[in-house]
Amino acid sequence: MEEVYAAKETIRKWNLENAEREGKLFQPAEWSLNPEDIKDVDVVVGIVGNWIKNSSFIDDCIKAGKQVMLFFNVFQDPKNTIPSEQIEVGAFQKKIKSVCLCEDFNGIAELDSLLKKHLNIFAEA
Repeated sequence: MEEVYAAKETIRKWNLENAEREGKLFQPAEWSLNPEDIKDVDVVVGIVGNWIKNSSFIDDCIKAGKQVMLFFNVFQDPKNTIPSEQIEVGAFQKKIKSVCLCEDFNGIAELDSLLKKHLNIFAEA
């Protein structure tokens, strides 16, 4: 997924430019779907496209007290979109937006900008 690569690159660049000064280092990792793997994680960044593989993972992260940032891709290619899955994504976003950060993005440039913004906010906290 192009968005995952772009997010990892944004995090890598943020670290190069800010980690020493801020005293924070963001380490991207592919998430496994095992809740016990999140014990050493401070921030969970998720990118949601046309479907959600396992929304219970996000619920587990929130219950564990992790800061969760979800970025929802609003561009939907009709060739790759199943209406029932799109409805499921919308319902999930509506349910989860009161307990974690949810941002819509349309394209890699917007994802990059939003992710940088929220990494900076988290680093200042």
